[in-house]
Amino acid sequence: MAILLSDGGTLKPTTEKQTAGGYGRIEIGKPLAVEMRTFFPGRIRREWGNKAELMVTTQTRVGPSNETAPRIINMLIKGYDFRSAEPIRSYGGHIYGDGMLYYTKSYTGATLRTTVRGVELNKIGGASFDALTDTLKSLGKLAHFTEFVPYLSAAGLATRVVQSLLRVLLRNDRLAIASQDLYFDSTDDHILQAGRYVLWPDGTGPSEDEMMQDFHLAGRGGTKANLLVDSKNRVYKGSPYFVLRIEGKKKSGYEQFAIGAGSAALLEKWADRKLGQSVFGAVQDLARQVNDAKQLSAIGELMDELRSARKKSVRAKLVTRIKAHHALVSKDNNDVLARLLQPVVRS
Repeated sequence: MAILLSDGGTLKPTTEKQTAGGYGRIEIGKPLAVEMRTFFPGRIRREWGNKAELMVTTQTRVGPSNETAPRIINMLIKGYDFRSAEPIRSYGGHIYGDGMLYYTKSYTGATLRTTVRGVELNKIGGASFDALTDTLKSLGKLAHFTEFVPYLSAAGLATRVVQSLLRVLLRNDRLAIASQDLYFDSTDDHILQAGRYVLWPDGTGPSEDEMMQDFHLAGRGGTKANLLVDSKNRVYKGSPYFVLRIEGKKKSGYEQFAIGAGSAALLEKWADRKLGQSVFGAVQDLARQVNDAKQLSAIGELMDELRSARKKSVRAKLVTRIKAHHALVSKDNNDVLARLLQPVVRS
């Protein structure tokens, strides 16, 4: 999978360290946000004509887990025109979605493994598409996770629309798919750092060398912000691509992102889908407890390392990581844990 990092617009390998450029720094214990800034579907024309409904979904798995991450519906686009083939950069009032792929208020240093997909929704159109977006909007941020899709009938959406959406999510055909692992503080791999990334499927467009030589990413502001342009500032309209922005900054309104992801994962595994909307609250509560258990487990392991550490610099790093996990514990358990950890964080 092809991926490059923008350094002031110039495209460079992601194995090289770049300056943050106003995007904040990626640090343990600090916020981390991954957002989609651009999706270009390409000029593909299928048998249904020159227009189609599109969907962008993403998955971000964090850390050493072999389980698939919850999938998010980040965008639903009605009647995309393949003839003009305009890159999609904003949601406005007419597009359902949210560009946030992943957010944590306290990054713990784990590897981020991200997949973005653009697929077509040619079987859902007209009034059914409008009903789908209206229902998703009414359910709030929980609806972004596709594990909640089976419950949409209970929320008032026609069963046939839900079934159509589920079929689309299970299909393998797509307009574009790109995946990448990003590693914190690494020298041999793709580095997780603040900035803008360009991702595109292998074999669908220029090679990485060609992309670095012939194109750059337009800067913030202006009519071509976050678009690939050539040396004459002409917008690239070849193969599909995505632009992601990674920032080490706090994002208001996303504090419960991890709880939503945990709830979605629990629904996928254990929930009785016949219960519909009534399970949301209970699953969220359970997700909080599972989240807390994970953080406490990580803190326990770090505490063991701290007890045996002798160097002051090593102890300082371990305390920073303990604080990062502590910040992710829910409020119900946070106060008790804070009192227990007081002697540690002051050491």
